[in-house]
Amino acid sequence: MRVGIVGILHESNTFIRSPTTLEHFFADFHEGSAVRYHFCNSPHEIGGFFAGLKDEDIEGVPLFVARATPHGVISAEAALAFQERLPRELSIAGHLDGLLVALHGAAVSQWERDFDGFLLKEMRRRLRDAAPLIATLDLHANLSQQMVDAADALIGYRTNPHIDQRERGIDAARLMARTIRGEVKPTMAAAFPGVAINIEKQLTAESPCNQLLGLADEMLHEPMVLSNSVLLGFPYADVAEMGSSVVVVTDRQPEIAQQLTQHLAGFLEANRHRFVGEYLNAKQAVQQALELDGPVLLLDMGDNVGGGSPGDGTGIAWELIRRAKKSKQTTGAFVCL
Repeated sequence: MRVGIVGILHESNTFIRSPTTLEHFFADFHEGSAVRYHFCNSPHEIGGFFAGLKDEDIEGVPLFVARATPHGVISAEAALAFQERLPRELSIAGHLDGLLVALHGAAVSQWERDFDGFLLKEMRRRLRDAAPLIATLDLHANLSQQMVDAADALIGYRTNPHIDQRERGIDAARLMARTIRGEVKPTMAAAFPGVAINIEKQLTAESPCNQLLGLADEMLHEPMVLSNSVLLGFPYADVAEMGSSVVVVTDRQPEIAQQLTQHLAGFLEANRHRFVGEYLNAKQAVQQALELDGPVLLLDMGDNVGGGSPGDGTGIAWELIRRAKKSKQTTGAFVCL
C-alpha cells in the first residue's frame, strides 16, 4: 500500500499589509526524497506520518512540503502555483491508497480566503473516490465547513505550546492504515460555537483550556470515537471562519459524532466568561513585572511575532523609559525590536 504525503502550511495574519509570496515559501520548500530527509526524524507531524506509516508497513510517498513563517495573506501568485502543482505531483506519484496532508488551518490567500479548505477540496477532487484523505491541523486553526466536507478526518494538535505535533502525525497515519484496511470508516462532524478566544487564554496546561481538553480526552475512551480535536482559533485573521471549533471522528456513527461535538461546544459556550483574557496595558504590565523576583518576560500580544506581526511595537519600551526618567533609576531591561 502507498500513501502520499503533502504539506502546505501557513498562518496568515490578515492585518499585515504585505503578502506572503512564493519567495517566502521557497525558504522552506522540499520535494520528493528531500521531504523524507528533512522531516523523517523531526518532531513535526510529517515526521509522525513517516513513523506511523512505517509501523503499519505502508509506504509513505512524499510529494512536497511548503512552509512559510506567519505573515500576511498568501499572494495570488503563490496560491495559483500551489493549485497548479498539486495535480502534477499527484499524477507523478501514481497510484495512491490514501493521502496524508499537513495544513495549518489558518491559511488565507488573496483570492481564496479559506485557502486550507480550497486545497483540501482540490485534493479530494483529484483523489480516486475510495482513497481516504486525512489531514492534521494546528490548534490555532480557523476551521471551515469546507475543510470538514473535503476530508475523511481532521486531527488537530492538543497542546499550546505545540509539543505534540509528531504524536498527532502518528495518530493520523494509524487512522489512515485502519481505514485503508477496512477496519474502520471515519465519519466526522464539527461544531462552531460562537466563541473567539484571545491568545492570552489559550494555554492548554491551564484552566479553563485544560478542563475542556480533559473532556475531549475522556471521550476518546468511547470505542466508537476514533479521534477528536479542540481548535482554539487564530484571532489575528479577519475571516468569516475565525473562532473556536470542535471536531469528532467516529467509526460509522455520524449522529453520535454530531452529538459529541455539541457536548464539547457546550462547555465552551457555558464557560465563555472564563475564556476572557486579562488585558493589561503597558503601564500595568511593567508595574507587575517590577513587583516580581527574577527576570520577567513581557509580551505585546498585539505585536505577536508568532502570529505574523513585525515585532516593532514600542509600547513597552516607552513605558520602561518613562519610569526610568521619573525615578532616575535604570530598570535593567532589554527590549528587542
